[in-house]
Amino acid sequence: MNIGHSDPIDLLLDNIQLQYAAIIRAQNMMYVREQEDKIIEQIGKSTRKVNN
Repeated sequence: MNIGHSDPIDLLLDNIQLQYAAIIRAQNMMYVREQEDKIIEQIGKSTRKVNN
């Protein structure tokens, strides 16, 4: 698809469809089945060194 020659309505529709897909994907990631359905988060020291 050549964006420079596309109809603005087609670009708008493409953007709406991309955002809709992103919303559906985010809902699937955030879905919780029950109260015990959660990600366990570990907090601790990292062994990696960051070079600046």
